[in-house]
Amino acid sequence: MVRLPVRFLLVLSAAALARGAFGQVVSSPDEVLGTGSIGVRLSGTLGYRDAGAGARGPVSPAPLVVPLLRAPLAEYLSLPPLQSQEPLFSLLRLARQGKTHFVLDQSRPDLGLYDVLYIDRNRNLDFTDDGPALQGKNVHVESRDLDYTEFTNVALDLYYGKDVSERYQFTLYAWYPRGAALEQLLMISSSWREGEIEIEGAPMRLAVFDDDCDGNYGVEGCSWALAKADADPAALLLEGARVPASVPLRVNGVPYRLAAVMQEGRLFELESETEAKARSAERDLDPTLNEPPRPRSAAQVAWGADLDSALEQARAGGKPVFLLFTVDWARGARLFESRTLGDREVVELLAHYACVQVNPDRAPDLKSRYAVQACPTSLILDAQGRVLETLVGYREARILAERLKARR
Repeated sequence: MVRLPVRFLLVLSAAALARGAFGQVVSSPDEVLGTGSIGVRLSGTLGYRDAGAGARGPVSPAPLVVPLLRAPLAEYLSLPPLQSQEPLFSLLRLARQGKTHFVLDQSRPDLGLYDVLYIDRNRNLDFTDDGPALQGKNVHVESRDLDYTEFTNVALDLYYGKDVSERYQFTLYAWYPRGAALEQLLMISSSWREGEIEIEGAPMRLAVFDDDCDGNYGVEGCSWALAKADADPAALLLEGARVPASVPLRVNGVPYRLAAVMQEGRLFELESETEAKARSAERDLDPTLNEPPRPRSAAQVAWGADLDSALEQARAGGKPVFLLFTVDWARGARLFESRTLGDREVVELLAHYACVQVNPDRAPDLKSRYAVQACPTSLILDAQGRVLETLVGYREARILAERLKARR
């Protein structure tokens, strides 16, 4: 792409950076953007944001797994009085700072859940000079028959270089597998960076999210969102508003990509994108954009009660079995059910199958038996329950119809 001289670059003062102020208003050139080789860059600043006390902010699509040990990670840790006979130890390394140690304890030894969190905030291996411990909230998830402990509003000051520090807030989840001991924490960022900029004559609010939860902001491992400046601030946090930083967002039809973000997230730079590259990135993000229109079904798939009943029906009628592992909280699974399983041809073909859908969280034995790792997972079985074909993830109706016809 031919680069023209950068125009209307926002020059930021040291004082503005120190304040973490939002970006000043900048304007775009009058050329027609997004359809040719013109690259227009706009820059601005971002400030710290979180959802506030007692509320969760944006959740990362892939939480960071924090391993736990039953022995101290450092020989000379100074510990406060602990209730548990087997406290758990762990550490995080975020941004450029050193290791931050954690200790998980129990409020009562008979509780069975680790609901007290100590943090070595000043990273001196002494847990007695960091303020009070955090008390977690114990939750039972009936739909998944699991328990977890949630530690909200965990905040650390991250250091990105000399005299450059930023607050970083996150949530920790201690999940307890069925009948198993706690082995890991899941960490998700509950803070983000947000600012204002004028694009195509429109005042906009822009947010950048640390999706990989490493404390570093940048195009790699982050997502972003745009909303009109006068819109509800929550619009930036809505499901579907965020896209990976590599995917352009459009303002008045013109696609802009997030070209750069400084490591601590204080500065960002946008660049107009060509239409061809924008459409390619959008199709990679949303596979349904590649799908041609197909007739919808007025009928629905006839789901059986359970797999054993479906296998009996298959043996009695000489049918194969269509087994779907799905959950209602996964975007790909919802998309598969609403689009693919609402297709007329797919519904007509599934009438020749014994169909059953299973929530893998409620059927761990079936999940293990068929090695299900993601939702949706579609399996075509014979009448004895042997796997004939496996389709993992979202599949468009045309592809599923082809496989159903081949196995019918």
